[in-house]
Amino acid sequence: MPTYTFLCRECDRHFERKLRMSQSSETQTCPTCGGKNTRKSIGKIAIGGISRSPAPAISAQPARSPFT
Repeated sequence: MPTYTFLCRECDRHFERKLRMSQSSETQTCPTCGGKNTRKSIGKIAIGGISRSPAPAISAQPARSPFT
């Protein structure tokens, strides 16, 4: 599930929630003050993955120039 960052407009605190994409537009309750005046804000984006094998080595011969 993606992690969404929210901003509470009542206490100015940011908090994160792991939600389904279909739930990301629902009103969230601030864990600090209990306020419901929150909005989704832009958070960090994680990019990564697991590589199970190393990248193949390139073993091609360099091209020969007709000018040398």
